[in-house]
Amino acid sequence: MGLVVAPGGLGTCDELFELMTLMQTGKIKRNLPIILIGKTFWKACINWEAFVEYGMISEADASQLVFVDTADEAFEALTRGILAVEAAEAGNPQSPSRKSLKSNPVSPTPMPVSVSFKPAERPKVSGEERIA
Repeated sequence: MGLVVAPGGLGTCDELFELMTLMQTGKIKRNLPIILIGKTFWKACINWEAFVEYGMISEADASQLVFVDTADEAFEALTRGILAVEAAEAGNPQSPSRKSLKSNPVSPTPMPVSVSFKPAERPKVSGEERIA
């Protein structure tokens, strides 16, 4: 389990922040991989470093985010993240995911994927025209 997020608007950000909040508050116990497709987009739209600098999130929270540019990179990062979660749970036989994996083993199906995102052109806006 993990989250892969493509560039989007407020609804997309809401879903992203909801999952991050659930992990931060311990409602979700696993350190799930969060993959953001479109490095330029996500770093331009949200100043992640400012959240850390102002103490709103920890460095550990911010380090959960993996920025990629292609679907292939996203798939690789998601796979690595899931394997890391499974490895962390391997020593815990009481883990719900370990129980379900033993009773319902799943073989991953390789999917050919090749998508890249080009940053959208943004019009230049003067300070007076921006919404405060």
